[in-house]
Amino acid sequence: MAFCSDHGTHLGDYGFVQKQTFFEPVARVPFVIAAPGGVTGQIIRTPVSLGQMVPTFLDMNHIRVASSYTPLSDSIINGLEPSSQPVVSEYTLGSIASWGIDCPDHLRMVRLGEWKLAWSLDDPSEGLLFNLTTDPEEQKNLYTEAAYTDVIRGLRDAAGGGYLTAGIV
Repeated sequence: MAFCSDHGTHLGDYGFVQKQTFFEPVARVPFVIAAPGGVTGQIIRTPVSLGQMVPTFLDMNHIRVASSYTPLSDSIINGLEPSSQPVVSEYTLGSIASWGIDCPDHLRMVRLGEWKLAWSLDDPSEGLLFNLTTDPEEQKNLYTEAAYTDVIRGLRDAAGGGYLTAGIV
């Protein structure tokens, strides 16, 4: 049995009452799995992607498929913490132009280990970088600090290039 959600929404936190950001209240979603023979009560601390659901269920049923997502079967059955992999999300504000809002921004977020990077693919000079270990409330944006240039480059490389979507994800 699995329970998950699309994404959260802001209810006044960060001054927003919406869902189109990559702050933790929006980006984090419940992902609860109960499986026969699986470990109970385990909380996985490593960020995972909802894209891992189908490969996980197939793997747990001994069906092997090619996927860019690593199944979480070992975590569910054996209680192992999964290895850290990039978790990527993207949305395109321009996709809401039909609502009378014309905004061409393509925004991408990657979460890897303690880091979260969000930036505009249309204007890479704009972005947010947070170390979620030292700043879990995402209050200190490190994006423009020269000391983090290599972190930003590595996270962008991990997220992949090009546009992932044609609309809101």
